[in-house]
Amino acid sequence: MKTKIVHVTQGFGGLFTYIKQIVQKIDRTKFELEIIAPQNIECQIFCEENHIKYTVINLERGFNPYKDLSGLLNLYRFLKKN
Repeated sequence: MKTKIVHVTQGFGGLFTYIKQIVQKIDRTKFELEIIAPQNIECQIFCEENHIKYTVINLERGFNPYKDLSGLLNLYRFLKKN
């Protein structure tokens, strides 16, 4: 059974570069990868090319208690379901 690794990000700068490096070097026979992030065409293409599950959840930057709570609840529901 593979161990599932879920990367959650809201940005696509340096962190996405880091995630790409992990994906390219990880032993895919031992690990199942998934990326959770806001809609981003670069991320979507990368995931399709590398056969990684990509789930879109809107996580926004900045301080907005309503949006922060909403994003957190969406993420919690997703992780609990999967």
